[in-house]
Amino acid sequence: MQKISSLLVVVDLALATLSLVLGHVFYVGDTCGLRTFSGAGGFSLLFFVLLTTFSSYFCEIYRWENAFGRLDRIARTGVAVSLAFFMFASLSFVMPMAMIGRGMLLISLVIFGLLQFSVHQMLMSMMGTTALSTRVLVVGCGTLAAKVEKLLQGQKGQQVLVGFVQPEAEECTVDEEKVLGYVDDLEKLVSTTCTNRVVVALTERRGSLPLRELLHCKLNGIEIVDVQTFYEQMTRKLLIENFQPSSFIYANGFRITVIGRFMKRVLDIFLSLVGIVLSFPAWLVVAYLVRSDSPGPVFFRQVRVGEWGRHFTLYKFRTMCEDAEKETGAVWATENDPRVTKVGAFLRKSRLDELPQLLNVLMGDMSFVGPRPERPEFV
Repeated sequence: MQKISSLLVVVDLALATLSLVLGHVFYVGDTCGLRTFSGAGGFSLLFFVLLTTFSSYFCEIYRWENAFGRLDRIARTGVAVSLAFFMFASLSFVMPMAMIGRGMLLISLVIFGLLQFSVHQMLMSMMGTTALSTRVLVVGCGTLAAKVEKLLQGQKGQQVLVGFVQPEAEECTVDEEKVLGYVDDLEKLVSTTCTNRVVVALTERRGSLPLRELLHCKLNGIEIVDVQTFYEQMTRKLLIENFQPSSFIYANGFRITVIGRFMKRVLDIFLSLVGIVLSFPAWLVVAYLVRSDSPGPVFFRQVRVGEWGRHFTLYKFRTMCEDAEKETGAVWATENDPRVTKVGAFLRKSRLDELPQLLNVLMGDMSFVGPRPERPEFV
């Protein structure tokens, strides 16, 4: 999977370069100006290539273990192209050397989106007939193994089911013709079938997990994945019916890489800045309505608990009367709460009271994607 993702990134770097060149030809109408990309215009080319690749990475276009359909891929490509357009347009104000005309930028991005989708679809069609295909061997032959088979059937050759390996204590519910042998022969089966990936899909692991065989496969460079991780990668959902305490202990979702954290932070800064600029007229209107509806400050400040238990001040437009918790202390708001003002009821329903939280995102207290920060009294 990592080899396929790396291949897609390299392909997209070339496609982005070609797209900008074609965009220049179509927009300007001649090829004489292409020499501009060898001088100062090289910065434009560099940033165009990097931003298109970054936006594609953010939209998970390079995660081919996910079973995205054609419409989903079209939507992700469209979002990636739109994100790249706004990021490049914003960058041009900060770094004029990377400036590209909006018309030429739009044409180049449209060309890139079309080329990216077409080439990726072509590579997908080649997956089942080339060495790029990932060959999957499933340890187990029960209901969980059947789920894995069903997911692989929608992969269109990206991942190919080699067969099943049956534990001695598990009842077989899959096609017996696809059962290649028992767990004692796992190493031999992996070698003879040229397996790249082993998915452990045992209904009951206690006493039936082939630790020695799996360890030998791991040391020989074979990727070992448990059914929970595999299901989450393929569907972006959790396999609830097989959830166990170990699913939380061994889950990777609690960890984020340095690169992932950096990219997430860059996107938070970009989106919060854009959101503040675009919504600022609404801020003025809401501030006037809050001030004219009831006495008290326009903004409401409250201490919340962020990442690693760090306390920070959350900003919102005030929706309740001043000193709303003076008599009750810290309590949750209820439906038809008498403390909520008339304007506040509208702001809560429309979520406009949360606009100042863009400042928290910009300062790094919060993120667009993440859990809701709660008050210390309720943690």
